[in-house]
Amino acid sequence: MRDYEVCLPENEDWCVPASLQTVLRSRGIEISQTEIAKNFPDFFEESIFRGFEFSEELLQEFFRKNRLELKCIFRNPFEHFDTHQNVDIFLNRFREAQLHGDSQDLLVAYDSRFHQGETGRERVDHLAVFLNYFPKSDLVRVTGIGKESHKDIPLPLIVQNMHPDKNENYGFYVIYDKQ
Repeated sequence: MRDYEVCLPENEDWCVPASLQTVLRSRGIEISQTEIAKNFPDFFEESIFRGFEFSEELLQEFFRKNRLELKCIFRNPFEHFDTHQNVDIFLNRFREAQLHGDSQDLLVAYDSRFHQGETGRERVDHLAVFLNYFPKSDLVRVTGIGKESHKDIPLPLIVQNMHPDKNENYGFYVIYDKQ
């Protein structure tokens, strides 16, 4: 697996800048979370800042504006995979490719309400960096929330919380070198 230096969010609800800074640093690219944040529109819920808008289009635009030789493709498990097992195969292949030196990174966007204990909110958008997948226990390790460097989450729970009815931008973002 790629050895990431996990960047913790510098401010509350800054999972987008922290996740992107983690990926970029692993590639030897230094951009501050403040600079990253300037590239993504603020997301407000009932006049309260809740983070940043995030989508494949916004990520591609961020790469372009910052002259980064990177691209991404988006995959939602409900639209691009037939079953949970196909997500399992996808993550296993991704993990194996990283073990063999592939330079791809994987971001995971999902509703994190289930592990943040949030009540009263329709959804809690979260973006994390995929760190590892453990097929025997069916756990996915992703960058954590707040001051946690990582969190292990059952794959079915992550997939269940990527439903496009909640947010069409939930899913997997594969980042790779532009060639």
